[in-house]
Amino acid sequence: MLFQKTFTDSQFNRHSNRGEKPQYYVKGHHDAIISTEDFEAAQAIIVQRAKEKNIVADDEKYLSRYPFSGKIICAECGATWKRRTHTACKAKYYAYTCNTHLKDKNKCGQLFINETDFEVAFVNMVNKLIFSKKVLLQPFLNSLKSIDQANALTRINELETALEQNFDRRQVLTNLLSKQYIEPALYAKQNSELLAEAEELRNEKEALYRSVNGELENSKAVSRLLKYVNNSAGLAEFDAVAFEAHVDHITVYTRSEIGFALKCGLTLKERL
Repeated sequence: MLFQKTFTDSQFNRHSNRGEKPQYYVKGHHDAIISTEDFEAAQAIIVQRAKEKNIVADDEKYLSRYPFSGKIICAECGATWKRRTHTACKAKYYAYTCNTHLKDKNKCGQLFINETDFEVAFVNMVNKLIFSKKVLLQPFLNSLKSIDQANALTRINELETALEQNFDRRQVLTNLLSKQYIEPALYAKQNSELLAEAEELRNEKEALYRSVNGELENSKAVSRLLKYVNNSAGLAEFDAVAFEAHVDHITVYTRSEIGFALKCGLTLKERL
């Protein structure tokens, strides 16, 4: 916590401390709302997303980014939703609308949703997770940890051996052709078959790698989420950092129902 962010002058007027007085930073003064790991993970995500979108920190475009930007997906047409300013009774508020609907209402019938509805839904979802963590998150984490990856790793080793053997056979074919022991037509046929076989082996190996890595990533993500809810007594308002850290995207099914696709692989629906 940073102390003496303001000070009082001799006339008892309060001012923001911009270097006129010393300030003191006390690390670990109180329990954080979210863990340091979650905060750092969220910051890393924000930096990565800024790089992907060519956004420079502190510029106008960067400052215009919002937690839900690029993360709301329309279930009807698959498009992302756009943040817009609305006016009702001369009061302005923010809402999100499907990009397809904005361009052509006949191609998507989804209507806008108030930004605060998404925020409230997230708060409700997190509070439900806090309440049900022992019957939802912990069993889910246990199931991920219990998945036997030994068979997958054994199969990956078998596929790597098969790929090496496939390469050796193609080398033999090339040598036979160079010495004119086989006809070019026979070489082309057998080499084509071996290349097709190698492609199938590579595809299977890559699929297994993705499966193993995906399970590990999901396990790490649910561990972070479980740590977050264990350290939280409940949310009273929207937490943008927690949203960035744990939510991959939001799917809008209807104007009254959305789903939070969490980074751990779970999708939790909320009524609006």
